[in-house]
Amino acid sequence: MKQWVIFDAMGVIFKVGDDVGELLVPFIRARNKYIMPQKISEVYKRASLGHISAQGFWERLGLGDAYPQIEREYLDGQLTLDDEFAKVAQELAKNYSLAMLSNDIGEWSAYLREKHGLDHYFEQVVISGDVGHRKPGNEIFAMMLERSKAKAGDCVFIDDNENNLIGAQELGIKTILFGATAKKTSAVAQADTLAQLAALIPTIL
Repeated sequence: MKQWVIFDAMGVIFKVGDDVGELLVPFIRARNKYIMPQKISEVYKRASLGHISAQGFWERLGLGDAYPQIEREYLDGQLTLDDEFAKVAQELAKNYSLAMLSNDIGEWSAYLREKHGLDHYFEQVVISGDVGHRKPGNEIFAMMLERSKAKAGDCVFIDDNENNLIGAQELGIKTILFGATAKKTSAVAQADTLAQLAALIPTIL
C-alpha cells in the first residue's frame, strides 16, 4: 500500500503562508488604496472556491483593465518557492507518493506549478478552486483520499496553519504543523524547516 505525503502550498512549498493578507492585499491596495482588505479577502475566497474565474477576481476589484498583466506581475513578483523544496521532494519521492492540497484560485495554482515545475513531483493535486471545497473542511481531504485510493492512516498532511489540519485529522489523516512561526496549541507534530520535515515523516508514517 502506498504511503502519501500531502503538502499545502503557501507557507510550506512557498515561503509566505498568509499570501492573501501579507502579499495580495498590499499588492492590490498599492494600486487602489480605496479597496478595503475585507473586500479583497471576500472576493479571493469566492475565486478560491471556483465561484468566479481568475479574470473575474480582478474585475470585481475594479482592476479588470490591467488583466492579465497585473496577475502575472503578482504571481511572478510576490510568491517565492522555498529553496529546499526540490531537494526534499526528490528525497521523499524515493519512499512515498507526493501530493499537493491547497486553498487557491485554480488558474493561479496551475500557473505557479507550471512555472516552478512542481507537477513533476506530485501524483495528485487537489486545489480548492478546482473542486469547490476549502480547508479546513474535510470534503477536500476526502477528495484527496478518493483520488489517491489511499487509506487515511497511510497519509500525512503538512500545513502551516493548525486550523487547516482539523479536516484531515477528522478523517484519520496524520498531520504535521509546519514553520518556525506557526502557532501550536495542541499535541501535533511540528517541523520548522523542510529538512526537519523530511526527517520527521518516517517517524509518523
